[in-house]
This record gives sequence, structure tokens and C-alpha cells, in this order.
Amino acid sequence: MEWLRISNLAIGSLPTGVLVWVLTIFLLSIKKKSLSTWMLIVYFGVLSLLTLSYILRYSILSIIVLHTGQLSNLIVFGIVSYILFAYLFQENFHPLESKIVTILFSAAALYVYFSIFRRYPEMEKTYDFSAHYFTFVYGSGVSIVTGLGYFWIIVIFLRKTILTSEYSGPLTTWVQRPCSIRYLTGSLLISLVKMFRPRGKKAKSHHAFALLTLATFSISFLYLLMSATVISRETYGYFFNSVGLLTTFAIFIVYTNNTFEPSSFRWKLVGLSFAPIMVILGIACSIILSFADTSFDNQRVLEVESIKSMLISQETSDLPLNIVYVASRPKRGGPYSSNYGLEKSSLEDIQATDFIDSDKKERDKELSKTVDALIKKDKYFNSEQARIIAGNEIDSQVPPELKRRFRYFHLSDPNSFYIHYDFSYGIRLYEIGYSYKWYRREIHKTALKLVYIIIGATILILILFPVFFYRNLFKIDLHIF
Repeated sequence: MEWLRISNLAIGSLPTGVLVWVLTIFLLSIKKKSLSTWMLIVYFGVLSLLTLSYILRYSILSIIVLHTGQLSNLIVFGIVSYILFAYLFQENFHPLESKIVTILFSAAALYVYFSIFRRYPEMEKTYDFSAHYFTFVYGSGVSIVTGLGYFWIIVIFLRKTILTSEYSGPLTTWVQRPCSIRYLTGSLLISLVKMFRPRGKKAKSHHAFALLTLATFSISFLYLLMSATVISRETYGYFFNSVGLLTTFAIFIVYTNNTFEPSSFRWKLVGLSFAPIMVILGIACSIILSFADTSFDNQRVLEVESIKSMLISQETSDLPLNIVYVASRPKRGGPYSSNYGLEKSSLEDIQATDFIDSDKKERDKELSKTVDALIKKDKYFNSEQARIIAGNEIDSQVPPELKRRFRYFHLSDPNSFYIHYDFSYGIRLYEIGYSYKWYRREIHKTALKLVYIIIGATILILILFPVFFYRNLFKIDLHIF
């Protein structure tokens, strides 16, 4: 299965996905579910599909996986259900408002989601080498709706915190005379005290949900930054895996501790045991795979340095077998060049023009991004001036040496994807290229073992823990009577 190449972020997403799937099944097992519980089930179900789409995209090295992106975009409908859950949980204080807001967010979700299908033919396709997955450039529509949804959920829970929190402090004397400045000031101060120091079980549960939603809101905010290319998809992926895992578990804890619906206490204990184990496994597996990736990088750097020594001594006949090509270009001119020479190649279909075309595409992308940034920074720049300044800025950059870089010749063909390490010798910059699929295969070998560990641990916990709790906590020894 050459298309299956599990990456670092897939291993980070897998424990999150497993946890969300198990928690969704647990919520479905609750008898006599209320409407608020059904809304939380829908939200967790959407999160399950979202994590599944990430795992697939981080694991499948084929352009077909592009279309799984619409699974993750279902989060806009998950937000609608979470908004309704926020209104309905324990008590709905604003029934009319909840209907209006739900309708408005439903309309926005439908528009944003289905407009993507209409834009499919014109949307840019790309492969992100930092996150190792194919994706469409969707724009910021989904992240804006999601971010606004989480923001409004925070508002709902904070308002419910104020309404349900108890207060009997000295400020109560300020609110004895309505329609006065002292009354308004006292009401505001009491609301702030209730918001930051809630009293009562209901108020504390609403306050906890508000804080957890704030943490989840930070994920959608980073997604917006990623859509605007302010941060990389890799940074977003790591943040999503760590924060998403912890907040999902915490939401489950707050819900189970404050719901009055009947559920199995034994399975609550299993959930409480399962979640921390998944958190620990997720962190540990990400660290292990990061070490494997660094080790691969270090080996290639040592190999490239030895090739440089061979080049200096003019003994380049016995290059390592894993090297696909050796190309060279003038050292000056920035990270992109229009003048390449192919020194050696193990593949007949690689030509010097392929490198020139590849650099031109990447330079055009970088130029367009820099021009947009310049125009946003200074509105008096016209597009021609910005292009000249951006071009000079790009061409003045020093190409990095002995650092892993990536290039592809044909987006739809992963066989034309390469990683390369560069070094300078004389007035030339030499590029040592390796197959990207080979690199992914080497990481996949370690990642697959970690997948087995995560799945094995999940099966053992879900099968053995209920039996253990039943025998040790719930079975009564009648001989003691």
C-alpha cells in the first residue's frame, strides 16, 4: 500500500480521534436522552468526522484525499448544535433568542459549506510539505463562522453563569434603589463578581463550559490565522491535537458531573481512565515520532556532507543508492533560480527544465504573498511597485544550506515529490535530492508501530477496565453478612 504513509500529525490526531469516538459512543449509550444531550452528541459526532478527516489527510499520500476536507468543514454544523446545547443545558433562559440565533447560524453554516462545492473548480490545490497533506485553499469562511459561533457560546455560558450564581456580599446594598447610578454600578460589579467567582453548582458548570469553549475558540482563531497564511498548517496541527484532546476530555467531565440523566457509573469510570491514557499516549507518540524525524534528518545531513567531500575530491561515481539526483545552480539569486544543471540522476525522466519550472511556480507564489503583504502594510503602494520591491526582497534572500527543503514537479503525482539538502561549493549551489515517498515510508515504519500501540491500548482499556470495575467495585461478597 504505497498510498498509506502515516505522518507525525496523523499520530498526534489519532488519540484525539479515538477519544472523541469513544466519548460519542458513551453519550449515545445514555438512556432517556434530553434534547441538550442530543445536541452534544451531534457536536461530538461532527468532531469525530473532523478528526477522521485529519487522520486520513495526514496518512494518505494521494491527491484523492483532497475531498476529505469537506468532512472537517462540517464543523460549521457542529457549531450550530453546540450553540443550541449551550442554550438548553440545564435550563433555557432565552427561548426566543435561542431560536433566532440557531436559525441565523444554520443559514450561515449552510451558505458557507455548500458554497465550497460551487467554488471547487476554481479553488487552488496545494500540497503542504510542513503538514504533509493535500488540501484545497478554502479561504476563511469556515473559520469565521466557527469562530463567531464559539464566541457566542462563551457569551451564552457567561450570561447563564451570572443568572445562576449566588451572591450575598456587601454590594447588595447598592442595588436596593433601582434606576440610580449606584444601582447600575452595583449591578455591574455584582455581575463581574459572579462571572469570575461563581457560587453554586450550576453556575460553576456554566463557568467551566465558558472557559473550555474559550480554549476551543483559540483553535478556530488559529485556523483563521492558518487560512490567512500567518501561521503554518503544521503549527495549527500540533495545537489542534494537544488543545483539542484536553478540551474535549474536559467538556465530557463537566457534562457527566452536572447532568441528571441516567448513565452507567462503571462506564463513567472507564471514560475517566481512558481519556488521561489517550492524552499521555498522544504526547508520548508525538515525541517518539519527532525523534525519528530528527534522526532521519541528521543522517541525511551527514550523507550530504560526505557527498560534498566527494565532490571536492572529484570522486562522485559511488553516490549512496537513496539519492535520486544531484542538481546545481548559481549560488547567487535567492532561493529560486532560472538556471539549473543536472549533474547526476537515477531517473531518466528528470530534466533541468523541471527544476526551473518548479522554482518559477514557487517564486510566483512567494511573490504574490509578499505583494499582498506590502500592499496591506502600505496602501500607497501600487501593484507594480510592490512587485518590484517584493521581487528584489525575494532574490536577496540567502538560500539555506543543509536544511531539509521540498519540491515537486507535478502536484497530482507523488512520485515527483522530493526532499533535498543544499550546500555551496565555489560559485555553485548543489542540491542533493531524495524521494519524498521514501522519506514518508521511513517515518511510516515507526508511526505504524505507534498506531498499533494506540489501538491495542484502546481495545484493552475498553474490554478489561469494565470487567475490572465490575468485579472489584460493584460485585458484593454476600459471605460477609
